[in-house]
Amino acid sequence: MAAGGAVLAVLAIGIASSACAEGITWQVTRQTHLTRFHELRLGRLDPRFMRTARKRPEAELADDVRAANQYTPGEKTMRAEILVAFAAGFAAVLGVLLWAFGSSATRRVLAMCGAHPADDTAREAQCMLEALAVRADTSIPNLYVMESELAEIFSLGLTPDHSSIAVTRGLLDLLDERELEAILAHELSHIAHHDTMPATVVTWYKMLIRRPKLPAPSAVARATEHADLELLADADAVRLTGDPEGLRRALRKLPQDRLAGRLQTLIEAW
Repeated sequence: MAAGGAVLAVLAIGIASSACAEGITWQVTRQTHLTRFHELRLGRLDPRFMRTARKRPEAELADDVRAANQYTPGEKTMRAEILVAFAAGFAAVLGVLLWAFGSSATRRVLAMCGAHPADDTAREAQCMLEALAVRADTSIPNLYVMESELAEIFSLGLTPDHSSIAVTRGLLDLLDERELEAILAHELSHIAHHDTMPATVVTWYKMLIRRPKLPAPSAVARATEHADLELLADADAVRLTGDPEGLRRALRKLPQDRLAGRLQTLIEAW
């Protein structure tokens, strides 16, 4: 899905840049093209040309219009330079807008859930997340804590470099060290594979249209889930931690309506 979005963005930038380059080049060279067209029309009045076999007036006019509108090598070079300049500008603006939107969407969802940056009470989880990120050779996400007794965790962010993991106090109290490591590795897999990008946009939109009451952490967790992606993240978590038993134990402690067959799949696979 991330790759599809990138392709669409590149296509949009290409179309917009081409349109702008064509329009500006035509405006700059319009007078030259008109002069060329007049010269061609006057040339057909030359007596030497009049004695040669001629086409119908409509065909001659069409030929002159086509010839006059042809770009010279210098004009083609100018159009290419304008296209490159606009493409670079559009790409820069799009990058800034995506960064601003991604940061804003992530912050808003976290704020609406009452999440705050992890403090010393979640120091163990923070150290564990940093170690997992180093082991997976990926950026270290920001860790947030929600003061809720529910056992929930989810990840958000448009890119791995600007992502966050939010976990409830209830989950931190419920899981032991092995189980917590497995669940954090699971969320880290979502971030590394860009699963969080569409989830962030969709979740932010759903929260926006369902305000004003604050959403429960469980509602956000379910909004960011997809069955196939959850299974892939489970497999990645096992590979990263080397501890399938830790993940099995963690899944048994999660709300049963979130498992969707994942526990049985994990038991059969490992």
